[in-house]
Amino acid sequence: SIVSILLDQEKIDLETEDEKHRTPLWTAVYRGHTTIAEMLLRKGAYASKSPAGEETLLNLAVVRGSTSLTHLLLEKGADPEEKSRSNEAPVFQAVCRGDAAVLSLLLGKGASPDTRNPAGETALQRAVYRSDTSAVSLLLGKGANPDLQVVGGETPLYMGK
Repeated sequence: SIVSILLDQEKIDLETEDEKHRTPLWTAVYRGHTTIAEMLLRKGAYASKSPAGEETLLNLAVVRGSTSLTHLLLEKGADPEEKSRSNEAPVFQAVCRGDAAVLSLLLGKGASPDTRNPAGETALQRAVYRSDTSAVSLLLGKGANPDLQVVGGETPLYMGK
């Protein structure tokens, strides 16, 4: 491919930034190009470098629902706890998407099952609210606390349908 030919150049700068400070890897993840992202990471691009004001690489992959990109970034050292622009952890975003495969990857790499969004809602509470039995089971299986309260004192048990 063209990208592999470019990457064969000895002096290629993998961390070159465009005017919005986005790197080639950020752009590949944003566009969902797993093969290109893999080539860039293999060549030495940083899995956790994200431009100021933009989504993190891992959050981009999670929001895209890309199991392959999420797995790749986690394997290359992306922080499973790194918050998005909206200050939400990837676990919370995976629950909001109803993406059990991505959620399982994140939890398997040590992401907290008790993460909260900026409003104080836990991932487990959101999963219960969504009636997402897969996410509830995954979160509880990784130690989510079913007694954590949101503002007002409610726990996930209050939200069950």
